[in-house]
Amino acid sequence: SLITNEVPAGIAYLNTHFVFEYANRGFTKPLGFTPESIRGKAAKEVLSPHIFESAMPWFNKALAGESSTYDIDADLPDGRTMFVRSFMRPEISDQGQVTGFYLLTLDMTRQRESDMALIRAQKMEALGTLSAGIAHDFNNLLTIILGNLIPMEDAMDDDGLKQEYLAPAIAAASRGNDLTNRLLSLTKQ
Repeated sequence: SLITNEVPAGIAYLNTHFVFEYANRGFTKPLGFTPESIRGKAAKEVLSPHIFESAMPWFNKALAGESSTYDIDADLPDGRTMFVRSFMRPEISDQGQVTGFYLLTLDMTRQRESDMALIRAQKMEALGTLSAGIAHDFNNLLTIILGNLIPMEDAMDDDGLKQEYLAPAIAAASRGNDLTNRLLSLTKQ
């Protein structure tokens, strides 16, 4: 008991009636119990309705003699939610009867948060790469447009048409070119 209370995991043993016969501090503390106060309590009294309903298929597998591993979002009495990975192992007597099951739980909340942060970072990197590609392609298009408008302006004799149509188009394409160059400089950092 002294050793299992120091393990950074929740450890519990439930009998075939889903009553706690043992649980260490790592299991009981998040649920608002002590190892002594949880003993003899039914899982339905200890676990939130959400946790209990989510765990029942796995509890039943343990009673059928199957070991299993499952993940669950555990809503705790203090309002927090923990992402918990549970390992369930049945205890089988010498006669082959299931007499209960062991439950080992690990708080995977930080691991999950790290995984989600990594996914977000990967998405941002992909978005940056996509943005750089689009900016580069758009810059190429603007270069072609400017490359055609400027010689047209030089060849055109009608100053009224130049001012009304070509000058605004050249100015807009130049602003677009400046914007894409700024965007490209950001994506290179």
